[in-house]
Amino acid sequence: MVGQEKTFINLEPLVKKLLPKFSPRDLTHVMYAFSVRAAGNPDLYTAFENRIEPLVEHLDYPSLHNLIYYMMFRENANEKIWRKIVETTIKQETILPLIYYKPFKASKLFLSHHFP
Repeated sequence: MVGQEKTFINLEPLVKKLLPKFSPRDLTHVMYAFSVRAAGNPDLYTAFENRIEPLVEHLDYPSLHNLIYYMMFRENANEKIWRKIVETTIKQETILPLIYYKPFKASKLFLSHHFP
């Protein structure tokens, strides 16, 4: 991974400030970057989730890929967001590119464990 923990500590205030301006795809990239490193304070993750929840239905496969990884890295069982992820995935008109397949498959196990 690129970037040191110190980088993400210094980026956090800027990310919080710019959070409302991020496009949905950019937001999921930032969410992924922080969650894969377990960087950031709990209030940052709360802000991420509050911002992404109304946007989930507008995501494409690359963005869903990032969001699913974010949710699993954080062991997030927010049923409302997961339900939207599943519904948005089903509504996609294109075929899932193989490069984005892995988190979708892993999320099946995650979801069956958290929502039997």
